[in-house]
Amino acid sequence: MTHWLWRAADEYGAVLDGLLQTQRDTGATKSFLIRLLGKYTAPEAIHTDQLRSYSAPIRELLVLCPVEHQEGAYTARCNNLVK
Repeated sequence: MTHWLWRAADEYGAVLDGLLQTQRDTGATKSFLIRLLGKYTAPEAIHTDQLRSYSAPIRELLVLCPVEHQEGAYTARCNNLVK
């Protein structure tokens, strides 16, 4: 069975949190973002790869609505960054 590693890193590349999940969809993204928001304040910006499941949870979570979301064509296994 395939598992996906979700990681959040700060602007310096230090890993804030990680989670192993069997799914890589909107629900998995939302649960990981909620987990992060339980530990940290809302970031100024979120930088992600182009996985489509990031956009919907970021729009749905009211605390993340004003946060700048930048999608980039990053190479495989590149850290997604949160400032």
